[in-house]
This record gives sequence, structure tokens and C-alpha cells, in this order.
Amino acid sequence: MPAGPGWHANGETRLIFGYWSLISGIIAELLYFPCMLALRAESKNSCYKIMFWISLVDMLTLLCCCVFYGIGLLNGDVYCSRPLWYFFLGAYGLGCWTASCLGCLTLVCNRLAELLDKAKFFNRSRTYAFLAASTAYGLVFALFTPPPLFNSNYQSFFFNPYIDDSNEYVYRNMPHAINNLTVVILSTFLYVTLCAIIFLEQGAMSTAVGRKRVRACRAVRSNKISKTISNDNYTLSLSLSVSTGGSNLFWKFLIIN
Repeated sequence: MPAGPGWHANGETRLIFGYWSLISGIIAELLYFPCMLALRAESKNSCYKIMFWISLVDMLTLLCCCVFYGIGLLNGDVYCSRPLWYFFLGAYGLGCWTASCLGCLTLVCNRLAELLDKAKFFNRSRTYAFLAASTAYGLVFALFTPPPLFNSNYQSFFFNPYIDDSNEYVYRNMPHAINNLTVVILSTFLYVTLCAIIFLEQGAMSTAVGRKRVRACRAVRSNKISKTISNDNYTLSLSLSVSTGGSNLFWKFLIIN
């Protein structure tokens, strides 16, 4: 059967989850704006420059995994309903996800550099160089690796396009799997290190400068823990032949968080 509206019969309309995704995504996008303005006001600090960039990428990601995703659920689409659109959407979401992964690792490295008095590594234009590298990293995944594809039956994006009744994968994205595994391992190691440094330098943290550092580290820690959990969950959902919308729901919640 040729691609097009005829494939709607192979999908399933998801009204409740579709409207929830669409509405929650729009609300989250609107709430992001004042938060980004607050981060922008602190842009002299390299930490907040990185957090502003991550927030921008998260806003772009929400368009994919909430707004356009919700519309797809309401239409009961599958990949072959609109193959070019969902190929682009999958590549777009994958690029945002991987760029955000490297951006979050950059953020925790920035906090470690600050605590170890090595902040010079992020002075002036160096911060923008790290962010440019994260952006390029996401673009490489979006342009040169297979994207996950939308399926309303299972309420998520999968590397299996489910063109027939087979549950076998047509292709895999090994760079994506390596990215997720690497980010989980590195972020865990870096955050254990960060917590250990904060614990060992509690006395120095009693000063005004120290307290400012701790506040920034807490914000970073909260952001990265949610990203790590979401990374684990997202990897698992894409590793299963069949999944439900629960994993996608949890992933969206953590991106918003």
C-alpha cells in the first residue's frame, strides 16, 4: 500500500493522551519564557549561559515530543501516514536530545571547574565554543544517523517503523545507543565527584562566594539527575519491541522539569 492517509487504518487515535500532550506542551513552552529571561539576566556567569542554551534546546524538544507528538496521536498516525514529516520529526527530536545530552555534561564539567578553581576553561568565548560543539554533535545525529519514527499504536517513537506485523527491528541506531550509555556512565561519575567535592569543602562553602557556588551546583544537579533518569527510561523504551505511552509520558515530564 502506498504511503498516505490510507495508513491511518493501521494506527489508533489517542484522544486523552493526545490532548494532554498537546496542551501540556503549549503550557510548558509558555512557562519556559520567564525562566529563560531569568537565566538570560545572569548570562555573565558561564554556568547560566549553558543553562540558557539547554533551556532553548528543551523548548525545541518540547515541540517534538509534546506538541507535534500530541497532534500525531490525535490523528492516529503511523510512520507511513506522513513518511517525510515523521522522518524529519524523528531526526529533529533525536538531534535535540543528543545535543542536550552533551550540553548537560558540559554543564556539570563547568561546575566542577568552578569548584576546583579551574573556571578559566570556560572564560569568555570558550563557553560558546563548548556550546557550539554540543550543537554540532546534535546536528551530526540528526543528519547522519537513522531517526526514531512515530507510531500511535504504541504512543512513542521507535527505530522499528512497523510497516508490517513483524516486531523485528528494520534498523538500529548504534551511535544513539552509545550516546545514551556514555551519558549515563559519565554523568553518574561526574556527579558523584561533584557531590564528594562539595562534601569535602563544606567549610569553604560558608563564605558568600561559596554559597553562590552551591546554589548554582544545586540547580545543575537537579537538572542533570532528571536528564539521567530520562536517558535511562528513553533508552529502555527504544530497546523494547513493543512499548506503551508511559515511557514517553515520563520522558516529557522530565524534559519539562
